[in-house]
Amino acid sequence: MKIIRDGKVYVQKKDLDDLLNVVSSLSILVPPIVLDKVFIDIFICFGNDMYDFLPFDGDEMINFFKGLDYIVDYDDLKDKTKEEIIIYIESIDDEINKIAFEFNQMNEKTREQEFEKINSLCYSKKLKMNAARDFLLFKEGKLNFNIPTIDNDIDNQKNNLIKEKKELGIKQLVKSIFNKR
Repeated sequence: MKIIRDGKVYVQKKDLDDLLNVVSSLSILVPPIVLDKVFIDIFICFGNDMYDFLPFDGDEMINFFKGLDYIVDYDDLKDKTKEEIIIYIESIDDEINKIAFEFNQMNEKTREQEFEKINSLCYSKKLKMNAARDFLLFKEGKLNFNIPTIDNDIDNQKNNLIKEKKELGIKQLVKSIFNKR
C-alpha cells in the first residue's frame, strides 16, 4: 500500500520487497534516485514487519510510486465500504481471468513469446488483490498496522462512530423514560 501526503510517499515494506521483481519483469524504467533511495538500506520483510511503511520524499519518488499500479493507494480504498472493497477485489480477479483467457487463446508460439510478460502482469495484479484484501482485514480490525501521518483520520472516524453510538443510546434512553409514563 502507498500513501501520499505532504510531499512524501509512504510505502509498505512488502510492496518494496516485490518492487525489483515487478519492475524488471514488466520492463518498468526505474529512475536512479529511486534505486538509490529504495535499495540503499537492506531490510528483511517478515511477519507484521512487512506492513510497516517506509517514507520517501521528492517529486521523482512520488511520481514513480504513483505510477505503480500494483501498489494499492490508501486513498482509493479508505472510504469504501466492505462490499465496495470486495467488488474491487473481484474486479481485479476478473482482470486476471480475462488476461488468462486471452493468453490461452493464443497460438503456442505467441504464448511462448508472451508467457513471462503475461505471467508478470498477472502476478502484479495478484499483489494488488492481496493488498486490497489486507486493507479490508485492517478496516475490519482483523489485521493491525500503523498508517503514517493519518492516524488522526482514523481516530476521528472511530471517535465519530463512538459519538454516534452514544447519541443513539441517549435518544433510546430518553424514549424509554418517556414511554414508561
